[in-house]
Amino acid sequence: LHTLASSNLTTIKNYIRDTLFFSQRGEIKKALIPASEILDRVYKNTTTKQKKRNVTLKWEIKPQDLQLNVDPSLFERAITNLVNNAIDASKDNQAVKVEISEPKL
Repeated sequence: LHTLASSNLTTIKNYIRDTLFFSQRGEIKKALIPASEILDRVYKNTTTKQKKRNVTLKWEIKPQDLQLNVDPSLFERAITNLVNNAIDASKDNQAVKVEISEPKL
């Protein structure tokens, strides 16, 4: 019962956060940020779902010190959403792999 209540509270919290986020009008605020910093936050954001589904999240950054010129908040939300969708589509005991690399020109 405790796990169900905790899961429901997390879902409600996410709905409220999303509603507040998308109700605010603002401009994109780009910043240079390490890709690893974003993926660390994505990992933390999806830990509960990973454990619940028994799915492992792995990532690869090329090069390892890759810097991204993005709106950190929007990019984190986008990657978190993609990872959550991948976890939902995965079977138990599978891995979701995220790869971020420099574009090839």
